[in-house]
Amino acid sequence: MPSKASRARSLSASSILSIRRDTITLPGEWGKCLGTIDRHGTAMMFGPSGSGKSNAAMALAKVLTAFGTVLFVSLEEGFSVSFQATLMRHGMAECGTRFQALDKCSKEELNTRLLKKGSPEFVIIDSVQAMNLRVKDYESLKAQFPNKLIILVSRAKGRDPWGDSAKEILYDAGIKIWVEGGVAFTRGRFFGSAGKAVIWPQKAFDYYGTIDNIDE
Repeated sequence: MPSKASRARSLSASSILSIRRDTITLPGEWGKCLGTIDRHGTAMMFGPSGSGKSNAAMALAKVLTAFGTVLFVSLEEGFSVSFQATLMRHGMAECGTRFQALDKCSKEELNTRLLKKGSPEFVIIDSVQAMNLRVKDYESLKAQFPNKLIILVSRAKGRDPWGDSAKEILYDAGIKIWVEGGVAFTRGRFFGSAGKAVIWPQKAFDYYGTIDNIDE
């Protein structure tokens, strides 16, 4: 006979709606894209080469620094000139110690860092492929750090994440963001007023010929 602790609960709609979740209401373009999101969980941001994924990840990092400390693991670009340009584009120096970045970090080193008391609540890994993150690694991160928001950036092949592991991770992630031509589009459970965010206006204009009425 199952133990009392393992029995499933059935709740009314009113009871479920009364449950208070720990959420973040995102401002600006990200609010238009995602609206209010769970403060903790997992997300994947993916798109083709040159789409503006790292730029979009940095834009989201800037917004999240208003709610806590962000760790950006820059494995794709390191601390290159292009990464420095992205930092300047988004004014990341204004964030002080609420923004931290690593240019080299193994899966084991990341786990050790995140286990430390007071480690960043928001973690952005750029990218799944550069870290060689497998499904078991993703599941371990979720299980070990349920009180963090872990955002994974992924390369894409066609309209899907590149590789079987990335595809499986996308399926599980609560927040799914497709990036193309400097615009982020929500594909997950969270949907703002527009379902998209113009992250890089000049790139979006060059790609779509407009920054208004852009569709995926």
